[in-house]
Amino acid sequence: MTHEHFGLLSILPALIAITLAVLTKDVILSLALGILSGFVIMYGFDPLLLLTKISDLLVLKLSDAWNLRIILFVILLGSLIGMLSKAGAVAAFGKSSIKVIKKRKNVLLVTWIMGIIMFIDDYFSALSVGSVMRPVSDNHRVSRAKLAYFVHATAPTICVLIPFSSWVVTINSQIKQAEGFKELNVSEFSFFLQMIPYNFYVISTLVLMLVMWLTNRDFKLMKESEEKAYNEGILFNSQKYGACVEHLEEHEDIKAKVYWFDMLIPLLLLICACIVAFPLSYYLDNPNSALSIMEATTQSDSSKALLYGLVFSSSTTYLYFISRGIFTIKIASESFIDGIKSMVPALLILSLAWIIGHTLSKSITDGGVGLPIYLSSILNADFPIAIIPFIAFIFACLIAIATGTSWGTFGIMIPIMLPIVTSLANIQGLPYENILNMSLLTMSAVVSGAIFGDHSSPISDTGILSSTATSCPHLEHIYTQIPYTLMVAVASGLGFLVAGFINNPLIGLSVSLVFMIIMFFTLTKKVKFKDSHYQE
Repeated sequence: MTHEHFGLLSILPALIAITLAVLTKDVILSLALGILSGFVIMYGFDPLLLLTKISDLLVLKLSDAWNLRIILFVILLGSLIGMLSKAGAVAAFGKSSIKVIKKRKNVLLVTWIMGIIMFIDDYFSALSVGSVMRPVSDNHRVSRAKLAYFVHATAPTICVLIPFSSWVVTINSQIKQAEGFKELNVSEFSFFLQMIPYNFYVISTLVLMLVMWLTNRDFKLMKESEEKAYNEGILFNSQKYGACVEHLEEHEDIKAKVYWFDMLIPLLLLICACIVAFPLSYYLDNPNSALSIMEATTQSDSSKALLYGLVFSSSTTYLYFISRGIFTIKIASESFIDGIKSMVPALLILSLAWIIGHTLSKSITDGGVGLPIYLSSILNADFPIAIIPFIAFIFACLIAIATGTSWGTFGIMIPIMLPIVTSLANIQGLPYENILNMSLLTMSAVVSGAIFGDHSSPISDTGILSSTATSCPHLEHIYTQIPYTLMVAVASGLGFLVAGFINNPLIGLSVSLVFMIIMFFTLTKKVKFKDSHYQE
């Protein structure tokens, strides 16, 4: 043990959290016990001391202005989602979209587009898009498995690409507080924007869906589901995969006529308000600044900008639904509160992730076990830093697929991997540009691995919601989806490996996309439709 870390014991809290998450599938319990083990290492087995120290750290984290704004953002985002869901605005938008869908093939394209539009939250996206598109999908004899894949593949994926989602706020909060981030000398929002082209799995998945739509090719199990759906009218295979949910909640207490624009207006308000709030928040903090609007946007405090934008859009939506007669004040308040309640598990994970991140990453003198410092000390200067992103991707994949949660994976992996890559880069004397590039690549690898796990795990919340919303047997959804997620993961892993050595994200992304498309055309076959009236 040194004054900076506890040696081999520094690994124990992370090991306990990861192992328990895999064994129990309970991320909240696993994070809590990981935190407890870290405090036992630091302060011994005194229950009273442990209770006070953990409580003090929790209060410290929750009283931080940046963290508090993130919590308020998640709460208000839940309220906005609750109002949109209760009003039936998404269903109205879907019904209007259905009128323009004349061909079977376009069902999947519209599903892909709607998945992108519903970027604010994965649960909201899965439930909304799945329930809206299922009737038109059934009408055109698209298999429930194919619909479930398109719903699930877009739900968490788009959430990590658009800067106004609960996912991006969570990722940024973990990165901002990780050891080594301040050395990068960039704002968390600028860091996120630069991460976008490094998210190989995420981008590749979105591209794959378009390739599937254009070519009408599938892996064996999905091909069987598609052929049964169109040729025999069997939309799902209950004999092979079990029963499915056929009826979702209706909005019986909404009496007013709801139109497609009742969903579009709140979303546009959110986007526009946040776009304006980014430079505005910077100028409010720096009234004499001469920075351009673009420079002010990238240098602004994202927690302030997003909170300002969401306060405006959620309060305006509340008043808008009341003025339209869609809600009474009572129903509006109930939907507001119900939406907040839906975010409680996310808030628990986020709070525990902040605490375990602090416990793992800080040195002994700063109230932690010094895990990144210890790991950096046992990595000599000759360790190939180029493979760190690939290693981060593999571990994130394993943790996420075992636990079924991306947020828990962020909380475990980001506080460990960012300090390691920055410390190792400094030890090897890399220039600033290379340190930033490797940090971006490693964090994107963690995010990509977490999304893969969300797509592949049978206990993924988003996967279960996608199956439920599309009325697809859950096992049919998982079994038919796995070949696609594995293929994209293999291609992305190769991309991270190449990008690490070449130090160029665009080349890594190109490798990932090219290899994925080659595998796709090699391993899939054209779906055979017997009906000559099948509409391409």
